[in-house]
Amino acid sequence: MEKRKMSVRNAVCFLLVLVLLPFMPAFAQQKPHEKREIKILTFNVGSSTYVLGIALADLINKNSTWLKASAMESQGVNVNAKILALEPENRKNTLIWTSQTTLWMLKNKQIQGVDIPYDSIKAVSMFGRSGNSFVSLDPNIKTVNDLAGKTVALAPKGIWGMSTFHSIMFNRLGIKANFKYMGFDAGMSALKDGLVDAAIAGTIMVKPDKWAPNPGLQALIATNKPSFISYDKDRATAALQKWGAPMMLWEIPPKQMGPTQTETWITTGLGLLWGADIEMPNDIVYEISRIIYENTEKFSGYHVTGRAITKETMALVETTDRSKVHPGALKFYDEKGLGIGF
Repeated sequence: MEKRKMSVRNAVCFLLVLVLLPFMPAFAQQKPHEKREIKILTFNVGSSTYVLGIALADLINKNSTWLKASAMESQGVNVNAKILALEPENRKNTLIWTSQTTLWMLKNKQIQGVDIPYDSIKAVSMFGRSGNSFVSLDPNIKTVNDLAGKTVALAPKGIWGMSTFHSIMFNRLGIKANFKYMGFDAGMSALKDGLVDAAIAGTIMVKPDKWAPNPGLQALIATNKPSFISYDKDRATAALQKWGAPMMLWEIPPKQMGPTQTETWITTGLGLLWGADIEMPNDIVYEISRIIYENTEKFSGYHVTGRAITKETMALVETTDRSKVHPGALKFYDEKGLGIGF
């Protein structure tokens, strides 16, 4: 009887081996993934970008068994890209907040301190769209032309979209203003104290045709009645076309920045993205893309501007050129049937 039981067991084991034999090579290859760590370069503490960088790191740490991330404060899209250009040791393990405009500048040697063309940063995922212009507490200042001869607070030097770009644009438009370079909160405080006539202010897209003020502007709107200073659409468009910089003009509908925004606010802007050097391994970028895709609805819980990140928008990285997107991200987008760019 015992021999018969053993025979049955042996027969069952033999059949199991026959069934599983074709799959055994695959099982043998499924080793535990090597644990990796990355850092995420964001923006100033308190900015929506910093908050969403913290969010991304948190979601990676909660949803990956092998990839860990830490978000770090930085000085903006240009500085982040400059770090990868000048510090090769960071290229394999650093995700950065940047823009297609910044990548264009790097390639064309238009970022101070980078003397050779550098075009190895590739898009990973859309972050959003940023628009910025100026605000004042003087209702008679309505356009950038009215800032001629005025004292204007810009962001610190080196921050492209809210500092360097505007000083160049004013020069191209023939507007001579007295610029003061300071932090965002300091600029708003200086405006309230009457130390400057206008200050740079930012807004970010939360969904198509819907914009939200950045924290500094939001605080100003809550306590004051700012006027919103627009660029002249025709003159600014002509200046951008002549310059060749891939910046854009965003038209923010009335009232989206509060009751004192009675007219369309014409700001300059750029498309923002998470990017990585081509040296960052494809499996890391694929894992980042997967986690963003599977958790898009959670970003708005960290900050309102996280609403712009959706399954449908994450591949809209301001380019249809596949060579400008990281292969790890492309692999994920192709699997999900997501087309890149607009």
